[in-house]
Amino acid sequence: MNRERQLGPDEIAELEGQRDFLLRSLDDLDAEQAAGDIDEIDFRTLRDDYIRRTANVARAIEAGRASMVAPAPHPPRLRRFAAISAVLVFAAVAGVLLARSAGFRSSTETATGDVRASTRTLLLEAGELAATGDLGKAIERYDAVLELQPSNAEALAYKAWYLYLGAAESENDEEVETLLDTAVASAPDYPDPRVFRAVLFTNQQRYDEASEELRAFDANDPPPPMRQLVDQQGLRERALVGRLRSNADAEISVEVYDVSAETMARAGQQLVNAGEAGLGIRALGAALDADPDNVTALVARGDLLVVTGQQTATDDPGGADELIADGRASIERAVAVDPTSIPAQLSLLRVAVITGDSALVARQLDLLDRFDLDAADRELLDALRAALEG
Repeated sequence: MNRERQLGPDEIAELEGQRDFLLRSLDDLDAEQAAGDIDEIDFRTLRDDYIRRTANVARAIEAGRASMVAPAPHPPRLRRFAAISAVLVFAAVAGVLLARSAGFRSSTETATGDVRASTRTLLLEAGELAATGDLGKAIERYDAVLELQPSNAEALAYKAWYLYLGAAESENDEEVETLLDTAVASAPDYPDPRVFRAVLFTNQQRYDEASEELRAFDANDPPPPMRQLVDQQGLRERALVGRLRSNADAEISVEVYDVSAETMARAGQQLVNAGEAGLGIRALGAALDADPDNVTALVARGDLLVVTGQQTATDDPGGADELIADGRASIERAVAVDPTSIPAQLSLLRVAVITGDSALVARQLDLLDRFDLDAADRELLDALRAALEG
């Protein structure tokens, strides 16, 4: 008798990530329905599937916790992309398969009703298997789809993606790229393989090509789950950071790089956090040139000025005070633009502590207590309060 495979801590953590994403997506779906952005049939179909999938994941988590053993080693790439994989499994099945009930075929492909039904069933089975982490069997289902419909873009794209996730570094990149190229050629407007190619190209340091894929993705009116994925994983910023590093001496502007001010601001923030302050501040300046009220850029610029001021306080007290004041002004402007921005409010609290502004510290602590902070921000706030009280 075959025993059910026991799950290790890493795998349970992946399932918990899927569960949390599904719960958030249910909230997003309700919001879309309330705003009239989705019709009633699609809403009910997707909602029922989300609920069923959430229940399945919850049961898998409980079963895994009850019989936890030490985790078997995962391939390097599977560990790296565990979070993306969880989201994409969900997006593939819920956001794509059900919304396009017959699967995504090329515009030139025809199929009988029986073939379409078989294809739809196989795609759903593949999504179910991938959601439980069985990428090998999911790929088998996609191969079965491709026997029936060789140009099925969905099967091509997700077979490529799960092959990529399950392999060691660069082990099968050529095969993956060929499958994704075929998927894009079969259905140029299908957004999912564009995202997968963007990830592949970014990790191969082909940043210009990755950015082109993301532009094509944006132009194809992608479904909300895929847009959310791209935003959550920072794919645009990762590609832009690579491009900026490759052309460090060139002009930096949103027009030159054909990106939004927000993408430029986040790229600048990443560069600053990586210790590349010179390039980062130029990117932040480019974002503010395009949008003087960009909150991300204002906060990142302010934080950098404040930190720089602290670092130079011993050698140049007057210059340090000026830098800190300039940084504070930038952060205060961000707060004025968007009082609901948690990063801006937290940055203002840090400035208040650094400058010894006790009245502002008290006000910020009281204000942030009313915000719906995530666990990390709440822990930071509690630690700061304890330190001040101690």
